Amino acid sequence: MLASEFREKTEPLLRPTQVAETEEEKRRVTEILSAPPHIAAQVQDRGELVKQARRLGEILEKGTPRPYSAKELDAAVKRERVLRSFWTEGMPTQAEMRKNPVGAVDKHRRWERAKKKAIQEWKNIKLRLHATEAMVGADSHLSDERDVANIEHYRPRGGSGELNMDVAQIVRPSYSPLPDRPVPVFTDQEIGTLRQVDPELAGQLALLSAEARAQVKAVLAQFLASQQTQAEQEPPPPPPPASDDVSAAELDEILNPAQQSLVSTAEIERLPWFEKQAVLHRLTGRRPKNKDEAAELIAKLAALPPS
Repeated sequence: MLASEFREKTEPLLRPTQVAETEEEKRRVTEILSAPPHIAAQVQDRGELVKQARRLGEILEKGTPRPYSAKELDAAVKRERVLRSFWTEGMPTQAEMRKNPVGAVDKHRRWERAKKKAIQEWKNIKLRLHATEAMVGADSHLSDERDVANIEHYRPRGGSGELNMDVAQIVRPSYSPLPDRPVPVFTDQEIGTLRQVDPELAGQLALLSAEARAQVKAVLAQFLASQQTQAEQEPPPPPPPASDDVSAAELDEILNPAQQSLVSTAEIERLPWFEKQAVLHRLTGRRPKNKDEAAELIAKLAALPPS
């Protein structure tokens, strides 16, 4: 039993965040009720808003934690310690709540039933102490207002009364050990090449061991290297004609007879710009950058002798 002259009420008080939210709601309703006539006229049920404002005021009046006076403060601090020592006795441990061994639910219900009033009184004391700190400017606990009266801060980590964890219903997950050697990672190019060469093997990459993946990666590296060597040994394509200036004689040499027979400067002139660029590039090997260069190339095409 708890013996002390000081007692705190057990009706739940509002948390600091709840106080702020309720005050904001009341302010919003009050602003609507006191709005100018052209705005207030749009309110469909003014009586209901009046009731809501009155109800919010009552909630704040009854539920807002009040700071302790200087005479009450010492007694409240002592009472908080006595209550905390009382309700933490027999409290289910962190492991019991997390792993839920056999008997943990019944233990929690017995503890909660026996300590419920003491916990609620303790919470109200903590909330009023928090309000006292805010009043005097001691803001050491104001950064975690949602946890002002959170009993989880005092839940024991273990103890002689802890239940047997060998029969826990929620066990800690087990993880397979990491392989001794790193798993080779394939690039997009390697995967694409493997899909072309051996699609079946490419579909089984995720199932291969690290050693098998390393062998596949080594073979792929050799294959890609041989392809690169073969590409380097091929003769380069003939260089395009000089883009600075192309004379009519040079253009005549560039175009084969079939291309020359298709040249119609009038038709080229009527083509849209991008098609005109493509045709001139195909015929002359030079892509005009502007209309002046296009006109110059068309003039040179027109000067070619008929084939």
